[in-house]
Amino acid sequence: MAKARDLVRHWKKYYRGDEADLRYARKYSYSDRARCYWPHPGVQGAPARLVSNLSGAPIPLPLLSQHLPAQYAAVREGRIRNEPAGLIHDKITEVLDPYAFACGMSPNNPTSWERRL
Repeated sequence: MAKARDLVRHWKKYYRGDEADLRYARKYSYSDRARCYWPHPGVQGAPARLVSNLSGAPIPLPLLSQHLPAQYAAVREGRIRNEPAGLIHDKITEVLDPYAFACGMSPNNPTSWERRL
């Protein structure tokens, strides 16, 4: 969030209000603006640092249930392991699946995947 706050040119024309309104908007705005921040060195290391910080021990299941409910179910069912890479991959797949389905490439439509292989 500090990087977003510092790079005013990327968000100023989209947000209005007092400092509290601006802080709220930066925190909960559309995630597509993240593309503006990824190239910055202060942001580049954040994903690796996050994975490293989460790799020391399994994430507590109540925390997983609260923030990643589909991944929590997958861990409980033994479909994925409770480790950062698996959780991240599964969440990305969950988010992208509706788009893949709309393009006829979803795992829910095996014929399309078979054609692509």
